[in-house]
Amino acid sequence: MKQVDPQNLVKTFENREKWQTAAVESVYKWVLENDNEVIIGLSGGSTPGPVYKQLGQSKGLDWKKIKTFLVDERVVPNDDNNSNTKLVLHTLYEREDLMERANFCFPVYTSDIEQMRSQYEENLQQILALGLPMLNILGIGPDGHFASIFPGVKGDSKKVWLTETDQFSVKERLTVSPEIIKQSAKTIILMAGAEKEKVLDELLNSKKTAEEFPAKMLLELQGLEILFCRE
Repeated sequence: MKQVDPQNLVKTFENREKWQTAAVESVYKWVLENDNEVIIGLSGGSTPGPVYKQLGQSKGLDWKKIKTFLVDERVVPNDDNNSNTKLVLHTLYEREDLMERANFCFPVYTSDIEQMRSQYEENLQQILALGLPMLNILGIGPDGHFASIFPGVKGDSKKVWLTETDQFSVKERLTVSPEIIKQSAKTIILMAGAEKEKVLDELLNSKKTAEEFPAKMLLELQGLEILFCRE
């Protein structure tokens, strides 16, 4: 693994407002640099919601050109409060005018999980085939997971994996594979709070392997930026 210089990789903020604004500005700048012709991968959870909401309210981005997709999803109905799809639709795409222009790719829930996985993989492939620059917005869990790639998960050659966890109430997950994540031109990791400060230290300084602490593999990515808020 390459040597990581935390001073160049991590930007630390003392309050959520400045952290959130910095995240939005980073995405905004990168999208404009690429003339809005981009793909953005979106993670779920409580941390990125306010960032998505502010980004959706920003003026100057051409959402007709911007494609988005979910990095991972819980296997629940799309209108369930645990659904990452619902999170994105009620934050990033909250404005009615954005909903009309949404190019948002997400897994459509069905009780047949393999069908849900394969259909999402097919739809995602169509977006990736456009060959546009990709940015991924990710978080890291206490156990070092990102997306729904948990410690010890064994994947396959598919673009979308089915994974399980016993650490959360929703155990069954869909997640894009690490190979998709590695295609990104830029990756922003959002972390906030005292618990995540410990996770950040483990990411940068522990000797754990990527199998033990999956987020370790993110340190190999080009264009990596970690935005950490102490609050």
